[in-house]
Amino acid sequence: MSKLMMPEKAVLVMGIMYSDDNVKEKTVNLLVNKFGEIELEGKSFVFDFTDYYEEEFGKTKKFFISFKEKIDIGDLVEIKLLTNKLEKELSKEGKRRVNLDPGYVTKEKSVVASCKSRPHRIYLDKGVYAHLMFIFKKNDVISFKWTFEDYLQEKEFFVTVRERLFLSSK
Repeated sequence: MSKLMMPEKAVLVMGIMYSDDNVKEKTVNLLVNKFGEIELEGKSFVFDFTDYYEEEFGKTKKFFISFKEKIDIGDLVEIKLLTNKLEKELSKEGKRRVNLDPGYVTKEKSVVASCKSRPHRIYLDKGVYAHLMFIFKKNDVISFKWTFEDYLQEKEFFVTVRERLFLSSK
């Protein structure tokens, strides 16, 4: 029989897509109230990798943040459900004004939560799936065919989050 091993705590990361700076600020404040202090904030960039969100949002920007307080990776389901609720609360006339992509970074990988089933996504619970974005191996970052382009573009953000995780565990 194998010995059960509990995973180390992870860094909570959040992708935030928005089209209105006021909504961005309000969203960040709500997230800080819920998850604590931000450790790292990436720069906003134009999100033009797909037109999937354009009808709902118009032209969008996106950025990533990480939080100081570590999470249990098993909490990702409840975090995704909470961010879905926040998206709905911040909606106007039935259209979202923010899209939140919670995930985590460990020493080995970066995962984002999704509510869409795909062959490469692992079902967690309550309609939430784990989408593996990167594997970290020594000084290498391995991506996949399914790694989103915005994550690839911002790969250094995730590498920095991982580096900080190593420093905080010393």
